[in-house]
Amino acid sequence: NPFDYQTSTVVLKGTSTLQTIGTRSVSPTTETFYNLSTSASSNSTTGGSISVFNNFLIAGSSSLSVGASTHTINVGGNWTTNGSFTHGSGVVNFNPTTAGPYTITPNSSSFSTLNLNGISSTVFNLAGNTSAASNVNITTGTLNLNGYTFNMGDNSGTDNLTITGTFNINAAAFLKLGTGATVNVNSGGVFKMVGTSTTT
Repeated sequence: NPFDYQTSTVVLKGTSTLQTIGTRSVSPTTETFYNLSTSASSNSTTGGSISVFNNFLIAGSSSLSVGASTHTINVGGNWTTNGSFTHGSGVVNFNPTTAGPYTITPNSSSFSTLNLNGISSTVFNLAGNTSAASNVNITTGTLNLNGYTFNMGDNSGTDNLTITGTFNINAAAFLKLGTGATVNVNSGGVFKMVGTSTTT
């Protein structure tokens, strides 16, 4: 294996093209980073798919753009956007191999297609209001809205929220469906809403 990540962190600086992240290029298209971070004031674009075993951070005052619809970002840990993330038509996969919990912190940025596929005991917690412009698939594990709002769809075409794991709208949380958005609960899937009710 030419790239042995161990428990290291790769930090992207300046203007770069990340290929597996133009003026600067890193090309481990068949390799995996452990932690991956942009640095402050850097501007990066994916040049291919990226796999991060642990945590992914877009630092404050930095940006990451998905360069093509065929580019996928695979993350096995936490996602934190303190700068800006431009999703294009790219896919973000969360694929941890342990229970976690794991935190998704998008801040003001949104996702396009979002896939959550951990193990049966994996828990994903939102740490801010979250938007997905296209499809969302919760295959294995639980997504807790954690008191935040999840905006589903971009009000254009058909956008599917497909649940085979668990989707948990807990107290004070909201699921907002855009025009054309559909919720599909597959066999074995759980759509859970917890809160208080008022009878008048």
